[in-house]
Amino acid sequence: MSIILTCRGLKKEFGVEKIKDLAVIVDSHALASKEPKQYAVFLPKFSSAISIIKNSGCFTVNFANTRNLPKEFEEFDSKECEKLDGLKLMHADSHLECELKQEIDSGDHILFIGNVLLES
Repeated sequence: MSIILTCRGLKKEFGVEKIKDLAVIVDSHALASKEPKQYAVFLPKFSSAISIIKNSGCFTVNFANTRNLPKEFEEFDSKECEKLDGLKLMHADSHLECELKQEIDSGDHILFIGNVLLES
């Protein structure tokens, strides 16, 4: 089981900012705290999701099978999050809707820690 991070927010394309939904396979992730419940994800600095998360202040962690998926993709079966302005994957086994708490530059990656608002 792997995780796919989904996020919604402004993304610059050809010099124009548009609201986009994006899904990214995350290689490194962990429970950051049990109380309050927080989840941590590491994204490579070149990931398009970084600016979206910084601007929106939220992300969703989707626990799902990632076999045969590209690292980042914009088309996926989804449904609206319940607590956030974003999407969660329709066929994921479970989800964590997270509000961004902290961002840490860790060399070639950015660590995002989110407060878990909803588990489903």
